[in-house]
Amino acid sequence: MRNKLLISICSTAFIAFSAYAADMNGDDGVMKVPAQSVAPMQDNNSAMMAAPAVRKLPVARDGEIIDSVGSGATEPVLTSVQTSDGINYITGGVGDEELAVLKAQEDNYNAHLLLTSMNGEYMGDVALSFLDKQGNEVLKVDSAGPLFYVNLPAGTYNVEATSSSGLMQKAKLTAGAKASKGKVVIRFKE
Repeated sequence: MRNKLLISICSTAFIAFSAYAADMNGDDGVMKVPAQSVAPMQDNNSAMMAAPAVRKLPVARDGEIIDSVGSGATEPVLTSVQTSDGINYITGGVGDEELAVLKAQEDNYNAHLLLTSMNGEYMGDVALSFLDKQGNEVLKVDSAGPLFYVNLPAGTYNVEATSSSGLMQKAKLTAGAKASKGKVVIRFKE
């Protein structure tokens, strides 16, 4: 169904472009360019057509191009650094753009969590609680995942992760000076 729709859309776009191109060509075979798309070159008196801005679209794992602009969807809101009790963290990773933003920030944090189901599907909306050796709650986050990066004081923590369906998993996490020392994957049986 999607392929038929894509072929139909491409055919329609090609026909519309062909008609537009035919209207733009003059009797001498030279394409007429609207005045607003011509920009003068700075080192020359001749004019040059301005290149259109090209937006690279994300591609799904199955190769399908993902373009939500114009379909009523809004542009993605990229995640930002959050702070709780003086501890900085960043969470998210839903969608290729957000995942890329998070991966670029990975080295800025000394502890990393990946929240997944047993079959490897990313999970979001997971409540996290970080407890120090004495059992004191150092950080609580109501909704995290699938990636969660945090700057914790150096030490070992018990992490309690509760999925949106109420399942709880526990893990030990060591936060040190280097980010590579504090990586944990928490898997839920959902």
